[in-house]
Amino acid sequence: GTAPGYHRVDPAPMAAEGSRLLAARSAAADSAAITVEDARTIDYDEPLQRRGVRWGRAAGVAFVVAGVAALGVAATRGAREAGNLRPAELSEALRSAEGALTGDSISMMKRTHLSINAIKEGVWLQDLGIGPAYDEYFFNSSGSAELHKGENSGSIKSEAMESVHGGNKRICSARSEFTWADVNGTNSYDWHEFQSSLTPSGDRGPDYWWDLIYTMNTEYDSPSDINVWNAFLHMGQHMYVNDLTAHVVSLESKGTPYLARTYTSQAYGDDGRTMYVVFIPNPYNGNVVIIHSGSVGDWHARKFFRDLEAEACVQAVSLPYPLSSLERWWDKVYIETVDPTSLPKPYPVMDTHPVHDLDAVSDYFENKIKIREWADVDLVAWSNNATDVDLPNGQSACSTYSIQMASQFQTDYEVKYIYTPEAKGFDEVGRFQKYTDDEVRKSVGFNTGYNRWMDNHIALALPKNLSPGSDKITTLDEMRPYLEDAETPYHIHFTEVTGGEDMGSIWAWGPGGLGVEYHALITYESFEYPVGNFDFCTADSVCQDADVICNFFTETTLPGATLLGEVH
Repeated sequence: GTAPGYHRVDPAPMAAEGSRLLAARSAAADSAAITVEDARTIDYDEPLQRRGVRWGRAAGVAFVVAGVAALGVAATRGAREAGNLRPAELSEALRSAEGALTGDSISMMKRTHLSINAIKEGVWLQDLGIGPAYDEYFFNSSGSAELHKGENSGSIKSEAMESVHGGNKRICSARSEFTWADVNGTNSYDWHEFQSSLTPSGDRGPDYWWDLIYTMNTEYDSPSDINVWNAFLHMGQHMYVNDLTAHVVSLESKGTPYLARTYTSQAYGDDGRTMYVVFIPNPYNGNVVIIHSGSVGDWHARKFFRDLEAEACVQAVSLPYPLSSLERWWDKVYIETVDPTSLPKPYPVMDTHPVHDLDAVSDYFENKIKIREWADVDLVAWSNNATDVDLPNGQSACSTYSIQMASQFQTDYEVKYIYTPEAKGFDEVGRFQKYTDDEVRKSVGFNTGYNRWMDNHIALALPKNLSPGSDKITTLDEMRPYLEDAETPYHIHFTEVTGGEDMGSIWAWGPGGLGVEYHALITYESFEYPVGNFDFCTADSVCQDADVICNFFTETTLPGATLLGEVH
C-alpha cells in the first residue's frame, strides 16, 4: 500500500531522442576542451578567485538544449505529495510524531556538510536530482527567514548567494536542506548543507581546502579516463538509484565533471554482479556525490564506464548490501522531486571517509569512546593484508573500518573509514586531517566553544526505547562521560520538545577529521538546566539574550519555553 500523502508514479519509457543524443556524445572524440566556470565563492588571500577549471569535454554542448526532460525517464520513483507542508516542516512534523525506534541500535538520522555557499550548493544538488532544496537564512539577533523552491527570492536570497566570510552582512548563516522519509511517514533523514560565517576555522579555512580537494578530484578530461584516482574521492556519500542512464545524460549535457566506473559487487548474495557507479565531486563542500546502480539501461550511456582502479579498492567502494535489498528499499523510501521531469532521486546508503591513520579510528571507537558499551552496533574491520610491495594480481593496499547501523528511513546504513596509502593524495589527506583536528581542539573543550570544521559531521540518533534487560544508553547525560573520557571536544544544545521531553544534540569532534552529532533525550542528570539552543550567529554557538528566536529559555520567547521552565 501507499503511505498517506504519497502517490506512486509509474516509470516512463526512455525516449528515442535521449538515446540518439547519448550515442552522439559517446561517439565524439574528446578533442575540444571547454572551461567550466567555478561559480563557488572563494575567499582567501591566494590568487584563485573564481578560477576556471579545465575539464576536457567533447564538442556538442547543444546537448543541453534537449535537456533531461526529453528522456521521459525522470519519474521512476514514488513521489511525495507535499500538500501544504514544506519539506523541512514535514521533517519536523515527522520527527515530533516519530514512532519510537525499537531495539538498542543507534541510527543514522542526518548528514551535515560544511558548505562554502549553501544556497548555490542547494541549486547544484537539485540539478543532480537530490530533490527540492529548502533554504533557510539566519540573521544576527533577529531570527530567520525561510524560502522553498525559490519563492520570495529577493534581496535575502541574493545576499545569501554572496560571500559572508569576513563581511558585515545581515546574514550570518545559511542552510539548504533535503529530506528522505520512510514508507510509513514516521521517520525522516536529512541532508543539511550549512554555511556559517562567524565560527573559527583557522588561517586556511574551508575555502582553501575545498578548492584544493575539488581540484584534485577533477584532474581528468573525461568520465572514462583511467588511472586518475585520488584518496579524496572516497570522501563522499554513497546513494542508490534504480538506473543511472538519466544521470549520465544530465552530467554529460551540463559538462559536470564526474567519473563513471564499474565494479564487482562485494555484497553477500550478489555473486559477482556488475555494479555501476558515478563519482561527482561537489564544488561546495569537499565531498563527492557517489551514485550506484545495478543498471544503465541505455548501451550508449554504458560506454562511458570503465573498470574501477585498483588503488580505489573495490571493497571500499562496493555497497555492502545486495541488489535485492537495495531494490526493496528503493520501493519503500518516499521522496519529493522538484518536478515531474526531475532526475530520479537516489537515496543514501553509506558514508565513506578517507583516513591517514586507520588504527587511530578503531582505537577511538573501541577503546576511547567505547561505543560497544553504550550502543548496539557492529564494528567491522577489513584488510586485504597487502603491503606496499609485491602486491598480487594488481592489488593495492587497502583497509576499511565500518560502523554498521540502521537509518531513520528503515534501511541498513554503514559509515566506512578507508585507508588506501597508495592512492594519490594520501599524504594530503593526512595534512588536512591534522590541520582540522588542531583547529578544533584550539577552540572547543568539554561543552564549550565551537569550530566550523565540526559542521562537517554525521548525525546519530540514540534509541528511545531499549529491549528488556539492555544496558545501553538513551540520553545525552549518559553519553557525557564517554566523550570526556575519550578527550573529545564537544558542545551540547537543546533542539526540540518531543512527547513532553527535552531533546538535544551533542556536537562532537570525531576521528579522521569528521565530526559526530549525537541526538537523544536530555534528562539534566549531568548537564545543568537550562541547556541553550544552538545559535548560528555566534562564534561559540551559545545563544545571546538578543537572539530571541534562538534562546527558547527566556521569558520573551515562545510560551512553551516558559511552561517548560516551570516544569523543571
